[in-house]
Amino acid sequence: MSATHGPDRIRELNSLAILAYLRSVDEATVSQIAQETGLSRTSVGATIADCESLGWVASLPPAPSITGRPAKRYRFLSEAGVVVGLDIGANHIDVMATNLAGSSLASLRADVSPEAPASERLSTALALLEDALSTKGVVRDRLTVISVALTGPVDAEGRSPYGTPLPGWDAVDISRELRDRYGCAVLVENDCKCALAAEAWTGQAQDLSSAAYIVAGARIGAAFMLDGTVCRGAGGAAGEVGALKALKWSSTPAVFLTHSRLPDDIPTHRAAQWVCDQAREGDREALKIARAFGRNLAVGASALVLTVDPEALVVGGGISASADVWMDAFTQRLTDLVLRVPDVRTSNLGSQAVVLGAVRRGLDHVEALTLGDTLRGPQALFDEQR
Repeated sequence: MSATHGPDRIRELNSLAILAYLRSVDEATVSQIAQETGLSRTSVGATIADCESLGWVASLPPAPSITGRPAKRYRFLSEAGVVVGLDIGANHIDVMATNLAGSSLASLRADVSPEAPASERLSTALALLEDALSTKGVVRDRLTVISVALTGPVDAEGRSPYGTPLPGWDAVDISRELRDRYGCAVLVENDCKCALAAEAWTGQAQDLSSAAYIVAGARIGAAFMLDGTVCRGAGGAAGEVGALKALKWSSTPAVFLTHSRLPDDIPTHRAAQWVCDQAREGDREALKIARAFGRNLAVGASALVLTVDPEALVVGGGISASADVWMDAFTQRLTDLVLRVPDVRTSNLGSQAVVLGAVRRGLDHVEALTLGDTLRGPQALFDEQR
């Protein structure tokens, strides 16, 4: 590896800064790049030539100019690779394919029964993945990494050693399945940790160095971030406060099933939405249930907040869409239980938070490989993965 502060490493870091800026804009001149990155025009000129020769950057014809010599423009070759995020959940499976700038090329969802056997869930995921890779604009040969999000704690090998709510999934080696089928890098992570990565990328935690995250849905889970990094712990179980049975998080969502007039044809994972809708219409029983949910959720949240002391607590998941009904009860109970109440924020990423976070992890993987022992181009990364 090049010396930490040697000229080669400095040029590599300059390249990373330039590529990061070009990913965020359509195109830019050397002067614009220098202004935004703080590098000299000479450094930008030399470094961008390296990036162009490696296949990360393309030059564009100079824009017409009324005065002076037209400046040459450059753009990031976002189409040089494809990153796929795959969220394998209890009630649905999401797939999102993006280019290397994180722009969506395909986004698909399929519903699946919570009781579906592992073979059916895996078959549905693979079929959806094939559909995404067959979408116009997605070049299968440029598939760089598949980043998977799973319900439940995930270890370094992508397995679920502590159990999973997905029936039979503990026998599935999703990493090997996807590597054998597609010959690319495969990452596997817990869904809550992926969702928090999405919040830090494009959601309610963008401006934070520390945050806690709770997914409030058919299952309740949690994750946290310190110094801008989502924490995994030694075995991938960091943040899994719901495993403490005394907190009763595993049974908290079931309170929505206790409404006396809950229709028989409402799926279990839709009960919360129905109850909260009734509460908005003045149903006193529904309002009581929703507030009880908020208070119960706060008990587990307090354990997380007391441990991490985050700048903000972000609440996501399907039930967060009805936070207007139960959030007051949640924050009041949280205030009673913790020493310092963080800024409580409701996620604005909706049902795509987890798959977006999976994509973000995939993009981070590509970036880390780009600046490994030395700066490498897209083709070198493909060759290495295969």
